[in-house]
Amino acid sequence: MKVERISDSQIKIILSESDLKDRDIRLAELATQGSEKIHQLFHETMEQALLELNFITENTPLMVEMIPTSSESIMLIITKIKADREMVGGSREAEERCAVQNMVQKRYRESKRVKPAPPQNADYLSIFSFDSLDEAAMASSRLHAFFCGISSLYKQNGKYFLFLYNADHDAAMSADFEAILAEYGQKQLSTLLNRQYLVERAETLIGEEAVEKLAMYLN
Repeated sequence: MKVERISDSQIKIILSESDLKDRDIRLAELATQGSEKIHQLFHETMEQALLELNFITENTPLMVEMIPTSSESIMLIITKIKADREMVGGSREAEERCAVQNMVQKRYRESKRVKPAPPQNADYLSIFSFDSLDEAAMASSRLHAFFCGISSLYKQNGKYFLFLYNADHDAAMSADFEAILAEYGQKQLSTLLNRQYLVERAETLIGEEAVEKLAMYLN
């Protein structure tokens, strides 16, 4: 873990692949806001920032921006923000919870994104149905900071179908994505043939970057 000061109110923290492995954390797990491991990781980073840089955050709301630098390493930009203490509950625990929630909601920087190739392997393909557009948007808001791939949204018979293709070809990450999606919707037969059926028979609502656009829909 490497800590650097940017300004009096902002620092940068680099978490390497080994930092994450030592704590048994995968990058996609940062999307699970309630994870005790994620809260502990943030607590450790704040302690190190205090010891090395005297970066005092007690009773101070924080904004955390996460920028993936590779498939298994991240850079955190932590900024002190001015706000009413009551907005974050007036406690260290509440401030950390608020900061972690900000962290998982940040998307990849556009400069880090690479246009993925068309889907060819059904092992990394997921199709989920939702009863409402809001449910699809809530699921997407949990994914968009970490999902890199192809996504589309279709509508048929009053249901919304979200198609995802994980371009990282990471089976564990795909499983994490599906666990989040299952909190809001139901998994459907996820094959290239079924996706083609949706393309031909269903109404296409969002042809590309559906995860990103649905997440923006909530903001």
